Parts: sequence; structure tokens; C-alpha cells
Amino acid sequence: MVEGGAEHVFYVAVALRSQLASVLQRTGVLALAARGQRFSPYLPITGYHRIGDPAVVARETDEGVVDVTAADFERHVAFMATRFEVVGVDALRRYFVDKVPLPRNAALITFDDGYRECFDIALPILRRHGVPGIFFVSTDHVVRRKVFWWDRIAYLFKRCTKRERVEIEYPKPVVLDLAKDLPRAHEDALAVVKTTYGLDIERYLEGLSSALDVPWTASHERRISDETIMSWDHLRELRRAGMDVQSHSATHRILQTLSDEELKRELVDSKRVLEAELDEPICSIAYPNGHAVGQHTRIGRAVREAGYDLGFSGGGVCRLDAKTDPLDLRRVSVDLHVPEATFRARVLLPPVFVRG
Repeated sequence: MVEGGAEHVFYVAVALRSQLASVLQRTGVLALAARGQRFSPYLPITGYHRIGDPAVVARETDEGVVDVTAADFERHVAFMATRFEVVGVDALRRYFVDKVPLPRNAALITFDDGYRECFDIALPILRRHGVPGIFFVSTDHVVRRKVFWWDRIAYLFKRCTKRERVEIEYPKPVVLDLAKDLPRAHEDALAVVKTTYGLDIERYLEGLSSALDVPWTASHERRISDETIMSWDHLRELRRAGMDVQSHSATHRILQTLSDEELKRELVDSKRVLEAELDEPICSIAYPNGHAVGQHTRIGRAVREAGYDLGFSGGGVCRLDAKTDPLDLRRVSVDLHVPEATFRARVLLPPVFVRG
């Protein structure tokens, strides 16, 4: 979260970009850009998580992960299909590994995590417009039917009605003031997982459940995971439909918080399981929470040693030139209810409309 004056500057910048996009739309500049060639050397890569109405699809889980409605996603895909040649992982890998040029107007559409909406909503839309999508999946959640840790935390906070103030002992003593600022307390609870090195996440989540006085049982886990997370049957159907399925680590732990041994397990196990279940090589990974990874860092070396050729990070501009790191391919983030003009401006003119 951006703090203080920086937060104000951030939202002012977002508003100004939105206004500029609207002006470019009204004056026909975006239409001209759409008819022209891609603004080389930029490669538009859109990144999504969940699709739908947050009040419906995330009634028990984290609505903040819903970043596009079904209607908006349909409009996004229709525009991308008309304006760009949407490609999959193989084309991008050939570009970096075999030096095979990409199509002149190449673009990619990606999804992280492995939510059911990818199959129920995204797949029919992608098929209708004849374009591929790339779906990055956290394998442990598919295999063990485990709810994502942020969704489990959201479930606990949405049902916490008996506490105004709670004390958490692990990983360090902290007081959460629920009565004063419940959303902030929720963010603080998430931040523990995102920033604590060597966290025993199950111990932490069990402690949080106890402190908030909200039960979490095996039946909760199975029911919510089956409602929200794709199965192997779903993933195989994605492949049969011409979509790509790639790695999003094993358990979606933040890689920077892991020891070398844990890091290797997250990277290797996910790749191994996907290759065994889908019977094909896996060459790319999207990093949990989008944290960028350089190929010469500790994590970058582990990614390369695990056998990945491509790595996708969070919001930013993907520039294709001699300095491009194939393990740090930035994606255009999508916000819920973003105006259509703003979306088009982000993919047509990323240096101007995309942060990072």
C-alpha cells in the first residue's frame, strides 16, 4: 500500500491517465493507433486473476482478486483479437531461445492462480474470439484441494463478529484492532505471509483462526476449494482447447520469503507435477504476487536451474530488446471496472499508460 502523500500522487496520476485515455478515445487517436502497427518494441501482456461480480464469485473469499467482470473481459478479448495477433507460450519461448521473430502485432493474455472462472467464463470467451490464453496454476492447490492462503484469511475476517481486538502470537506478537480499522487489520494479516521469511504458514493460519474465533475445518477447505479452484479435468480441457497451462509455483508462497531448499521445492515440484499430469514440458512460470525476479539473483538462478526459460512478473511494461530479461516479463495489470478507453490505451501505448 502506498502511504501518505505518495498515495495521493498515485491516485492523481491514475485519474489523469484515465482522463487522457478518454480524450484520445473521443478524438479518434486510439482508433488510429489501433489501425496502425504495434508500438515496437513493446509487447502487451495482460494479466488477470478472477472474472465476475465480486459479491457473487468472492462471497466467502477475497474480492480484491476479482479484476474484471465477464462483460469487460469479453470486450477486452474482442479488442485484443481484432488489434493484435495473440500468441501463446511457444511463440515467446521461440523468440527468446531460438531467436524466431514474433508476429509484428504480438500480444499475450494471461491468468494467474487457477480459479474456476478461468474455465467457466474465460475459456468460452477466448474460444469465441479464437485466441489462446496462458493459465499459470499453483499445483498444490489443485492436487490437495487447498484454498489459497489469502482466500482463507479473507474468509476468517468476513466471519469475525465476536472480536474487536485480537492478539496474534506467531510469528511475532501483534495486536489487530478490528473495531477501529477492519480493512487495515486484514491487510496487516496478509502482509505477514507476504513478508515473513521462513513462515510456518499453517501454524500462522491456525493461530489467526483461533484468535478471530472463526473455525476452519477440513470440510470448509474442501467445499471452498472445489467451488473456487480448477481440477485436473478442467486443466486438461484447457489444453485440448488450445490454451497453455504453466507454473505458478506449488503453494503460491512469496519466493523471496523462502529458504533455498523451500524455493527449489516450490519451483521443481510445480513443474514436475504439471509435466506428469499434462504429459508435456513446462517452460514458464508466473511469480506469486508478481514480484520481479532478475536472472542473476538468488531466485533467478533457482528459476533457471529448475528448468524455466520464461518468467512473468507483475504490472509494468514489457519491452523487447537486447536488454530484456526473459525471466522478468512485465504484464499490464487490469483493474475492476477500468474504462474501456483506459484499457485500450494501456495495451496500445504502454509507455504512457502503464506504471513500471
